[in-house]
Amino acid sequence: APPSRLSPADGVAATFCMPITTDRIAFVGDNRKILILKPDDIPTLKKGRGVMLQRYSHGGLFDIMPFNAKNGLSWKTGSRTRTVTDIAPWELKRGGAGKIAPLGFPRKQGWLL
Repeated sequence: APPSRLSPADGVAATFCMPITTDRIAFVGDNRKILILKPDDIPTLKKGRGVMLQRYSHGGLFDIMPFNAKNGLSWKTGSRTRTVTDIAPWELKRGGAGKIAPLGFPRKQGWLL
């Protein structure tokens, strides 16, 4: 069973912490690169310290979005909702940098549906 708590090292804070009930998670860096992982690709560490999810040359983690692959990755742009159903370009190995976001992808938080 997964650990019931998160135990970051001294001086380190968790950016996001939530239960995941979907089959994919999109990680978005400050550099506008997206990396999509399956929850099973993320190992659980016994001490609750966490693992490297996405590598950043500049900045850090901007936002995350759990979603189901069959529905595609969706985001809000004003009053419209955009969806990408071909997520293969962003489904890469854990710890990679990811690929640049599709055209129209928001540059601020709050894009989650």
